[in-house]
Amino acid sequence: DVPSSVGSPVLNPTYWVKVGNFNGQIANLQNQIDTLNAIVSTLSAPFYIMESTNDTTDRSTELATALTTHKGVLFCGGDFYFANTVTLPNDAKLIGIGNDSKLVFDSGANGYMFVSGNGCEFSNLSFDGGLTAKPNDNLGTRGALKIDGLTTPAKVVNCHFNGFSASAIYVVDSGYANLSSLVVIGSYFQYNGNGLHCDEHGEYAIINTSYFSLNSRNPQTSYASSVLSPTQEPSRITRFRLFSSVR
Repeated sequence: DVPSSVGSPVLNPTYWVKVGNFNGQIANLQNQIDTLNAIVSTLSAPFYIMESTNDTTDRSTELATALTTHKGVLFCGGDFYFANTVTLPNDAKLIGIGNDSKLVFDSGANGYMFVSGNGCEFSNLSFDGGLTAKPNDNLGTRGALKIDGLTTPAKVVNCHFNGFSASAIYVVDSGYANLSSLVVIGSYFQYNGNGLHCDEHGEYAIINTSYFSLNSRNPQTSYASSVLSPTQEPSRITRFRLFSSVR
């Protein structure tokens, strides 16, 4: 309330001009706050928070549904079970907390846990296929990631892959329609049929990664450089680049 001693705008115009200016500043500040709130909502909305129940509840449908409305999922520690393959949309991001988030592929499931879209990113996650010893052959049917004809590289950063009877990561032969690309950084592979099984030609960078093994359909492929045989077209080159990695 305005004190009666202030008087009307006619009798005290200086006061009322200052009040008008102040009210205008408050309105402008509120508009700025509303704008910032909208920006914050835009930044946080892409990530769906998934909490662990540490049981064998299948989280496949929940993850697939979350990625229809969010660009990424944050796994908040603990175990997360998947009994069915989840196909990830382009640019999806799956992020864990310091490898304390373990994605477990149900022992009764075959195929691959995830099929990657263009530009998908996986970081700070442990992928568990259930084996505690390396299989005697590489013909298993269970893996973590399947990649098919990407035009934008999939990225795997600081992840663990353990116990998959097939290859932890499988790059599918899509008839060379697209080149598949993959970047693996600071990750660890153990007790898998292979770290990477490559049926498709493309660019692959493996950096600071331990116990990584490769199986490539192309006998001309080497780890360090691209090799082009007389029967291959330039667009079908496979190139592997290993930096400070152990295999």
